[in-house]
Amino acid sequence: MAENVAVHGQSTTLTATQDSGKALLEPIKSTENALHIVDQTNAAWMSPLGPLEVIEGADEYEAVGTSASDQALGGTGAAGDYLSKLIVQVGTAGANGVASIKDGAGSSIPIVPSTTPIGVYVIHLGIRSVSGAWKVTTGSAATALAIGKFTA
Repeated sequence: MAENVAVHGQSTTLTATQDSGKALLEPIKSTENALHIVDQTNAAWMSPLGPLEVIEGADEYEAVGTSASDQALGGTGAAGDYLSKLIVQVGTAGANGVASIKDGAGSSIPIVPSTTPIGVYVIHLGIRSVSGAWKVTTGSAATALAIGKFTA
């Protein structure tokens, strides 16, 4: 397949080869006034900061009810568990509509403070535990849904 394509005011030729049924979603490079599609389907994708990490199966969830105190996520939880996000529903504003997380036996990390108005909040975290199971604490006017990959 070859088509004329204008790139920055220049007329060039786009050249691509395609194996049977293989989608052409590869990066392109320019050489000698022609654009060529480069097959990198087996290459690791890199960000400017290094390889991109894909968490396989990071779609587990665990509900955390009101007045929960250090509820461990997963059956036992462990260092290395991945907490993708926390969805918190605050039913009453004030001191009882709070939520926090904790990495193992570490210090509490406030996620939803007592000044948060009534509503549903999606907090994207994307963090790994370093010292043990992720733990969630909620006030009597807050519930949470933890999403991530937790040790059973």
